[in-house]
Amino acid sequence: MPDEYYNSAFTGEEIDAILGGAVRGDVAQTNDDTWKATARENIGAADAKTTGDEIAELKDNISNHWVDYDYSSIASDASPTGWRIGYYDAQTGKIKSDTSRYISTNSRNLIGAIKVPDATAIDVTAPEGAAVAVYEYDADGTFITRHGLANSGSADATSHVFVSFTEGHIFGLTVGIFPAGGASSKLTSEYIAQIRTRFYLPTDKSLTIESVPADAKATGDRLDVLEAGNAIANKTSNWTVVCAKETNYADGTPPTVDWYLVEDTEGRFYITTDFSSLIYVFTFTQQVGTPFLYKFAVLPNDDIIAVYRSELNSTGSSDSRNRKNPFVFLASENWKTAHLVDFGNSLKPSGWLENCGFCPMPDGDAMFCEYTRPSVETTNCWKISGDPTDPTNWVVKKSFTLSGSSQAGIKHCHTVTFDFYTGVYYLCTGDDDTGAQVWYSTDNGETWTIAREPSEMYCRVLNMIFTPEYIYWASDASDSDKHYLFRCGRNDSGVIDYSTIETLANLYQSGAATYGIVYLEELNALAIMDKCDSARASMLFRIYDIVTGTLQTLTTLTSANGTAQQIGFRTEYTEFRPNGNYTICGFGKTYSLATYRNLMKMLGNTGNPNGWDENVNNLRIEFWKDSAGFHCRFKTAFMPR
Repeated sequence: MPDEYYNSAFTGEEIDAILGGAVRGDVAQTNDDTWKATARENIGAADAKTTGDEIAELKDNISNHWVDYDYSSIASDASPTGWRIGYYDAQTGKIKSDTSRYISTNSRNLIGAIKVPDATAIDVTAPEGAAVAVYEYDADGTFITRHGLANSGSADATSHVFVSFTEGHIFGLTVGIFPAGGASSKLTSEYIAQIRTRFYLPTDKSLTIESVPADAKATGDRLDVLEAGNAIANKTSNWTVVCAKETNYADGTPPTVDWYLVEDTEGRFYITTDFSSLIYVFTFTQQVGTPFLYKFAVLPNDDIIAVYRSELNSTGSSDSRNRKNPFVFLASENWKTAHLVDFGNSLKPSGWLENCGFCPMPDGDAMFCEYTRPSVETTNCWKISGDPTDPTNWVVKKSFTLSGSSQAGIKHCHTVTFDFYTGVYYLCTGDDDTGAQVWYSTDNGETWTIAREPSEMYCRVLNMIFTPEYIYWASDASDSDKHYLFRCGRNDSGVIDYSTIETLANLYQSGAATYGIVYLEELNALAIMDKCDSARASMLFRIYDIVTGTLQTLTTLTSANGTAQQIGFRTEYTEFRPNGNYTICGFGKTYSLATYRNLMKMLGNTGNPNGWDENVNNLRIEFWKDSAGFHCRFKTAFMPR
């Protein structure tokens, strides 16, 4: 609302009455000439007296811009949801105190309690006997200023704050009881229910306000990044990145990441765009149990799917017993409900490996391929089209019968990926010289053709990197004569041409295989994401310079506890095509056949192979180059304990 609407000559009761449409002549009886002029302009009145119709028009022009929020719907005496005890410090903007006389929204864009993406102003009135302050930060989270004074010692103007938002800035809200209330004073749900908060929007915007569900975990005032020190002892960085909303394009534009889906150690899931804060969306343990039993992915329409991982069962060879129905969280419902997709007696889908086995398609569909064990009979490539809650929209496009052996023949699929320069899809299986195959499709996955004869060295691959001239990949093989970095050109049809294959580098280090390569376009280099399938106390972390054709060691990674472990980058998610000189990694848990856990010594990470909540589970690895060569550093996003 324009500032002139808040002239002291115009009372709150009069504003309320006008917005309620219950006034006939009250506007004319105020002494605020500015308000009168504005009222005349808005309703076109010939004089200052207003009619009922004119008041209705005034309401349309003004009240539609404002929304009152009722905090009582999200408050509870024990722990008011969306709030945290304490107040933001006026010098640092950080939560400073644990005193129960102050309470604050638990994230700095007011999302802890409410979601107001298009609001341009906030008007807050504190309960009687309390004061209010709005804390303002820039887009990077740097504290700018405080509006109002929540820790005031008297009932002055701090009981009411009006702030016009600056574009790109974020805000936090603190309400406090006056010290006169006594040391035992506590802000309860009754106080929160009395906070009067209104948000102002432009006329062309609509407002969506969402309550945070009752089981939401307070996410801290914001996330920070740790470059050195202990992220476990005094901070928490044990939440992980499980997948991202990635978009593929068919015009030669590289894929982009819109946002990430992250999980804490209690099965609560959040969305983040830049790791500055987390927005709660759902708790998966309410539905089916441990989230690690499922693979998560985001469809092109923002729906989230959760597909059971049959890989966690090592024996049984039964599609009917070791496959389960998937779940879908619809974006149209703000992901609040897990919809079970009942396949009945039909074949049920199984999960994929890391994020390399899931592929969003430019046309709005999605494909994924199953990372299986001999516990099932087949491994399949599926396409999802249309409504994902309808099981008939999940269709198998390519199926392979498993060998039944963990050592020979086809065991599982590794990747399905899209060449955005040519429109060709690739599907890769594993593991040995009979089971490792590469197939391609030129018709959006409807039909598949084998690209070359099976080969562990050439076809056991977890991801491909596409450039205008070449296709790059590294072998997921630990033998000294099979572990290499390759590239190929394409034929006239845009399909990989193995007759042009080049061996770029020998990647062998005992016991390690490559679980993906990350293309750093600005540096024109490939980060080699190895993993020790055989336990080792140390491993080289390397990068390949495409310009000079050389392989360089960035650093030596060591085991967190100093003993031989399966260190390296078998992750739940790795950003293989980032929009910058970095990659994002999210680690998982351990099961009987493999570990997705971070067991490397960095940032206070522990060597506990079973304590997921004691591990650094998310990493941002940054790369740069100077006259001495390539370098890297490891960071993790954390929440204060």
